[in-house]
Amino acid sequence: MESLRQYNVRLPEELIQTLQDVAKETGRDRAELVRDALKRYFDGELWRDETTERSSMPLFAKVEDLEKRVRRLEIAQPAIQAIQTTAKRDIQTARKDTLLPINAAEPKVEPEAKPTIQRLSEDLATQEKIKKIWQAGERNRQNIARQVGYKDRTVQQYIKDCLDSGELEK
Repeated sequence: MESLRQYNVRLPEELIQTLQDVAKETGRDRAELVRDALKRYFDGELWRDETTERSSMPLFAKVEDLEKRVRRLEIAQPAIQAIQTTAKRDIQTARKDTLLPINAAEPKVEPEAKPTIQRLSEDLATQEKIKKIWQAGERNRQNIARQVGYKDRTVQQYIKDCLDSGELEK
């Protein structure tokens, strides 16, 4: 493997969010995705096309070229937004469809409505349920919280405490 050097880059928040989403969906490291994107950009010589094409043009042609690009972007923008909206909705639907119950033999149990707020520290049955879910391989604390009917932060803290005390393994 070639030696790698660290290089810091400032990115817009939207691009960072996209990078994190793709990394999560593909299971690839963010740095790997950035390296791959840069490699494709430079290998495809897209950068050369953008710079040399415009640098050899007279000024009026550059202005016309930029105006054409702006018009194309203005025309494409609504279509791009529609595609993004549809893609996000499809991704959310796919995520919901792929969430399987912990044990296929047991039906997925929806959180029970609790008439009075019971502290998780006093709810031994739910504590055991959280441990079983964790031991079955679920690591998304928000999903665990939804399954047991407690707030995300409460379940996160309980899992952290269990990990710290050795009751659960990472």
